[in-house]
Amino acid sequence: MKKRTYIEAPLFLLLLGVGIAIAARFWTQKTETQPEPEPTPVPRMAHLLRSVPVATPTATSDPSGSPTGSITQTSFPPETVPESETEILVIQVREQDGRVPADQVFLQSPIYGTDLEVINGRLALEVVTGTLSFNVVAKNGNEVRPSETLSATVSSGSPSLLEFTLPPPVPRFISAGLELQRQPDGYWSVSGIVAGSAAEQVGLQVDDAVLTIHGHTPSALTDAQAAASLLGSPGDRIPLQVVIRNAQGTLEEHQVEMVIPAP
Repeated sequence: MKKRTYIEAPLFLLLLGVGIAIAARFWTQKTETQPEPEPTPVPRMAHLLRSVPVATPTATSDPSGSPTGSITQTSFPPETVPESETEILVIQVREQDGRVPADQVFLQSPIYGTDLEVINGRLALEVVTGTLSFNVVAKNGNEVRPSETLSATVSSGSPSLLEFTLPPPVPRFISAGLELQRQPDGYWSVSGIVAGSAAEQVGLQVDDAVLTIHGHTPSALTDAQAAASLLGSPGDRIPLQVVIRNAQGTLEEHQVEMVIPAP
C-alpha cells in the first residue's frame, strides 16, 4: 500500500475550498439574474372601493343655497378589481320641490345586499363600470316612500350622476305593524307585532294565523305584494281573515279589520 504524504491533506483542503468558492459565485450570479416576482395585486373593493371624500362640481350647494359639504363613501369587503375598471357614481336624492329630504333615505341595489344611507341627499360610490340599477326609499317611522328604479351606465374617465326624485309625501304610507311569515300549509303566521300599531289595536298576537289579506290567500300574493297590502294612509282599513287560539285553547276563525292610525 502506498503511504500518504504530508502534502495530500493540504491539497485536498485547497481543492475543497476552490470548489465551494466556484459554487457560491455561480449561485450568486443565478440569484442576480432571476427576474423579480410579479407584484401582488392590491386588494380593491368589488363595487364600493374607497372610503374618502369625493369632490364633484354638483356637490357645492342644494337649491336652497345651503352647502352640502363633501360626499362620504363607505367601505365594503375587498376583492381584487383593476382600478381602470372603476369610476365614481354620485347618487342625488331630492323631493318634488327640489329640497333635500328631511326623512332618512336609503339606497337599495342587488349589488350591495344591504341599504346604504344617503346623508344630506348625496352618496358617492366607486363602482365597477357598466350598467347598474338602483332605487331609493325614504323612511320616517312606519312611513315609507319608495322611488322608481333607475339605471346608470358608468364608464371610465369621468364621474356619473344619478338623480332620484321621491314621490310626494302625501299620502304617506304607514305600516299596519304586522310581520308575517309564509307557511307551507297555505297561510301566514304572525311573527311580530309593532307596539301601538293597528295590528296591536285589534288584538293580534304572535303565532296567530292569517288566512287572507283583503280577501287574497298566500298563493295569490308574493311576499312583496303581501307586505305592500299591509301599508296604507291614516284611516285606511285592511280586512284580514285570521285564526286565533282563545282562552280555552280552542282555535277560532275571525274576520278582523285593522285601521291605519294617524302618525
